[in-house]
Amino acid sequence: MYGFHNGRNVLGLRWPVLLLVLGSLAFGAGCGDFTLFDDGDGGPCQGDPCAGISHAREGSCVVEGTDDFTCTCDTDFEWDDTSNECLATHPCAGDPCSGIEKAVDGSCQAVGTDDFTCDCVTGYGWVDGSNTCKAEGTSPCVPDPCAGLANAVANTCTEVGGSDFTCHCDTGFAWDGINNQCAAEG
Repeated sequence: MYGFHNGRNVLGLRWPVLLLVLGSLAFGAGCGDFTLFDDGDGGPCQGDPCAGISHAREGSCVVEGTDDFTCTCDTDFEWDDTSNECLATHPCAGDPCSGIEKAVDGSCQAVGTDDFTCDCVTGYGWVDGSNTCKAEGTSPCVPDPCAGLANAVANTCTEVGGSDFTCHCDTGFAWDGINNQCAAEG
């Protein structure tokens, strides 16, 4: 009868001991929060809520207290206890360029701590104020005038009123809108 004799299995262990051994092996093998006996409640991690949260790692749920949980987030994201979501900690987190028409996937470059630029396909240029790629000749920012200006940061052109523009400037310089250049501060 498949090795069962007097309440013992093929390993010679009684059932409660065998179940504990199997549970320990499953947990040690990386099966996460393996539960040998479920009381029906399951707690806040039941059903793996992390699997449905953008940029959270599936199977990373950890119970916090009796009715809350946290998840491990992808690189450049961190867990926010208030909203129960993974929030970006870097402007290029999640490759924002991949969702912009005519932008090159994976080309994101951080500008400061909360802005970014993308490279655009040939014939298009980045317009910073609207975070879009526009066809050359349809915007004062295409081609990028900031790329050729002294002390200006390339790909930071922002349209102003449809026919004018501004650029981000290097540290120690400020945008002079009258002369369309970066001038020394002070």
